Amino acid sequence: MNLAEKVIGVALIGLMALISWNLISTINLQQEILKMQHEQQHMHEKLDKQITKIFKRLKKKANK
Repeated sequence: MNLAEKVIGVALIGLMALISWNLISTINLQQEILKMQHEQQHMHEKLDKQITKIFKRLKKKANK
């Protein structure tokens, strides 16, 4: 192997490392986004339940 082949090999290894790191970061980011969306849906359901309870209490007080 001459020097040019070694330099090209090292450059390719570096490029592959950057690509794999980028993929890992993208996958981790996607997992975090999915967790946040799940938490948002859970919070939305919880808020809907609380709002319906509040409306029921307000209707009871209005009927009295």
